Formats: sequence, C-alpha cells, structure tokens
Amino acid sequence: MTTKMKLVKVTPDLAHKWLATNHDNRPVREYLVKSYAEDMASGDWADNGQTIKFDVNDELIDGQHRLLAVIQSNCTIEMWVAYGVQRKARTTVDTGAKMTFANLLTMRKEKNAPILASIVRKVYIWRKGLQLGKVEVASNAMLDRVLEEYPWLRDVARESSGIAGTTNLMASVVGWCWFTFFQINPDDCKAFFERLSDQHNSIKGNPIDALKRKLNKLAQNDHERRSDVWMAAVTVKAWNKFRDGESWQVVDFQPGGVTNEKMPVAH
Repeated sequence: MTTKMKLVKVTPDLAHKWLATNHDNRPVREYLVKSYAEDMASGDWADNGQTIKFDVNDELIDGQHRLLAVIQSNCTIEMWVAYGVQRKARTTVDTGAKMTFANLLTMRKEKNAPILASIVRKVYIWRKGLQLGKVEVASNAMLDRVLEEYPWLRDVARESSGIAGTTNLMASVVGWCWFTFFQINPDDCKAFFERLSDQHNSIKGNPIDALKRKLNKLAQNDHERRSDVWMAAVTVKAWNKFRDGESWQVVDFQPGGVTNEKMPVAH
C-alpha cells in the first residue's frame, strides 16, 4: 500500500474519532497540548507541512497532541493527513531537534538573539501573571507576539548584555528588570543601572551599592551561585528601596522555608 496525502479540515468531532484509533501512542504531554491549543485559538497556528499519520490499518500513529489541541481549542484546523504509513516509521517521528525561539531569532539575523529570546520569555511569563522561574511552555508564535508588542526589547537586550558584564547579573535578569523598571519611571531606571554598573562608587547603606557588593562577592565564590529568580528578587528589592529612599545592608531573598518570602513587586 502506498502512502497518500490529503488536506483535511479537522473538527473537534473528527479529532475525537481519530484519537479513538490511537491504541499505543506515547503518554500525553499536557503542556504541549495547551501550547498548541493557545496558538489555534489565537489564530497563530500555521501549517508547517507536518502530517497527521495513519498506518496501513487506519490506526493513528502520529498527531495525538495536535488533535487533542483541536478539541481543547474547539477550533477547526486544516491539516495534512498521510494514510498508509508503514508502522515502523514511528521510530523516525519527532526525532529532530526542536526549533527554539533563540534559533528562530538567529535565523532572522536578530542581534543578541539568545539574550533577546530569554528576555522575551521572562516578559511572557510576567504578562501571564506568573512568577519568574515558573515552567511555562510557550510556542514560538506566542513569544514572537510579545516581541511584536514590545519591539524595544531589542534595545533592552543590547543594553542588558553590557550591564550584565559589569554587574555579574544574568543578562536576561537585567533585561526583565529594565523592562519592568522602565515602565515605572524611565529616568529612575537609567539612574539605577548606571549606579549599579559603576564599580568605583560605593556608599554604605545605599541599596544599589549594597546589591553591587553582594553580586561581586557571589562572582568570586563558585559555591554561592544563585538562580535567576534570586537575582531578579534582590534587584527588585534594591530598586524599591532606591525609589523609597531607604537604606539596605543585608542583601538576601529566601523563598520557602520558615520565612517563605514571595517575589517582590517593583513599584
């Protein structure tokens, strides 16, 4: 039997029918279904030529996540369908490397692509009302939409790269903080990072200088590495104290445990 291809309008009812023939496929990854469904519902789902596959016995062997997303989104999506695929071909399905957002930006010749991609992802998580560090799957289309809404993140990525080199902060953390602080007060944002980048200026009690000293100390000790969430939290703390005119001595953030600090909100 030869493989045949056909373009089909897949409705939620048809997706249910096809999934009923899916007898021994891999476990469902709910986060992937959610990501696909959001793209379908928002109109960002694009046909890339990938097919829904049925074997010679008309049993589904590839496409369950896309079909579940059709059901979840309650949308009708045109998809290419391949019939009569040899069942042993399943071993070659989805074995390639995933196209990351950083890969996509690099292909488009965007400058600072890896940093820009990481900043965009953090902004995406923030826009959804989630805390940094939250594992949230976002399709390239979703992330691209964020970049289209905030094209000036390209400038932020460029600035962040330089600031990260002098402050020992992760560039993506600098970018997310710059994005957040700039929308509160552009002048204060620039003053904050200028002070943080100035390695020759240090006054006891100044919250920015306290953060600077802490970051320098961490950079000199490989055993005291901190997560991006920790770095973002202490940077926001320093910003808030800077804005409030308060002093700061002990730079720390302790989520969980007895203290169970929550991620501070910039103001």
